[in-house]
Amino acid sequence: MSSFNKPEDGPQRAPNTSRAARPRDAATLLLIREQKGRPHVLMGQRSGGTSFMPHKVVFPGGRLDRGDHVIAPHAPLPDPAIEKLTQDPRGARTISPAKAQALALAALRETYEETGLAAGVTQADANAVKTRSPGWANYFQSGALPALDRMAYIARAITPPYRPKRYDARFFMAPADVIAADCHDALAGSGELLDLHWVALEEATQLDLPNITRMIVQIALDRMALPDPFDPTHKVPFFYFHKGKPQWTEIE
Repeated sequence: MSSFNKPEDGPQRAPNTSRAARPRDAATLLLIREQKGRPHVLMGQRSGGTSFMPHKVVFPGGRLDRGDHVIAPHAPLPDPAIEKLTQDPRGARTISPAKAQALALAALRETYEETGLAAGVTQADANAVKTRSPGWANYFQSGALPALDRMAYIARAITPPYRPKRYDARFFMAPADVIAADCHDALAGSGELLDLHWVALEEATQLDLPNITRMIVQIALDRMALPDPFDPTHKVPFFYFHKGKPQWTEIE
C-alpha cells in the first residue's frame, strides 16, 4: 500500500518508564457504502464522558466479550482471514481460530450496540436464539443472525504503551449491504458513540480523528482502489510498539 505513511514517519511521544497496561482484545468494523459514486464509511463521535479518546471521531467497535466466544455464526469468517488473525509476526503466542472468529463477532455485536445496525442475515426465528449475553440477546431481537463471510480483516493495531488504557484492536471492513435492515442516513447513536453519519472516505481525514483511525482510513482508501476491496487474501498491516518505538509490518 504505497500511499500509506508508516507510524515512524509521524510525531512520536516519549515512552513512559512505568509498567505499561496490558492491551485488551478489541474489534472494529468499517461499514462501506457507495454513495454518489464514492465510498462512504460509518463513523461517530465518542462521548466526552468516556476516558478513552473522548470527543474523537471513530468507527464502531469495542472490547471482546465473553459471549462472543460462544455464539455460532450463520456463516463463518473466510479461511484466509482466520489464518491472518491467528498469525503474529513478532513471534508472540498466536490466538486460536475460535478466538479469531470471536473477534469478528465482537465487531458485529459492538456495531449493533453503538449504531443499532445489525450486520448479518435476516431470519424469521432469529429472535428465538437463546444466549446469556445481553449484547447478543439484543442483537438477535433485531431479527438477524451474524454472518461473517463478507468481512475482510484489514489491519491490527496495539495502543502505545504510554496510554493508560490499551487495546489490541483488529479492524474489519464489510460492504454496507451486509446490514440486515434498511441502510438509512438517520442513526441514533449509543450513549458512548454519538453523531453517527456516513462520511466520504477521502474526506474523513479532515475530521478530529485519533492517529490510528487516520491510518485505518488510508488503508481503507487503498483497499477501495483495488479490484476486490473485500478480498480476504490481501496483506494486513500491523502496528505495534517495541522497546518504546513504533513498528510497522504486514501479515501475509
